Amino acid sequence: PPSTQFNSNQPSPHHGEYCLYFGRISPEKGLKTLIKAFIKLNTGVDLVIIGRSYDNHKEELLHLIPPKFSKRIHFHEFMESDQLSIWIQHALFSVVPSEWYDNAPLSILESYMGKAPVLGSDIGGIPELIQNGQTGRLFKPANIISLKNGLELMLADKQNLNKMGEKAYQLVNGELSLKQHMAKLLTLFDSVRTS
Repeated sequence: PPSTQFNSNQPSPHHGEYCLYFGRISPEKGLKTLIKAFIKLNTGVDLVIIGRSYDNHKEELLHLIPPKFSKRIHFHEFMESDQLSIWIQHALFSVVPSEWYDNAPLSILESYMGKAPVLGSDIGGIPELIQNGQTGRLFKPANIISLKNGLELMLADKQNLNKMGEKAYQLVNGELSLKQHMAKLLTLFDSVRTS
């Protein structure tokens, strides 16, 4: 069962009790698909959703949750970065179920900074940030079965999640770091200038 601390704005101190979505709560973010996939799982972990709701989308999502899952799917309002980072660090992994062409979701990089691997939809710039099987996994966007399968794969080997989290942390501090990004931009500008 979830910790009583789920009722506050603090996560359980025990790593591994929940998977996490954080970001805008709006239709294009794929939360309907996420909830429909999650309630098909046979697992003891919880789902935590953190963010600001737009156009009453949270109310629509609450109607999708059957009574037996009402204590396993938790909503929290928008949080400042310090508080949010604690939730990320304690999560098994985060989920980015976008159904629109997200360019480069910061939630992936924030997850990596917290050593949380990411299960993300294979759309837009998301697959460029997730090394499938290394720093997380990809699933077909807006596909309940594909997302359910992805959740099951992530949850099947919790030891591997720790390894993925470490690789994700190394990636965000190496290849995806600001320093590396600036170096690539300067190289690109040089090549344009000299051509």
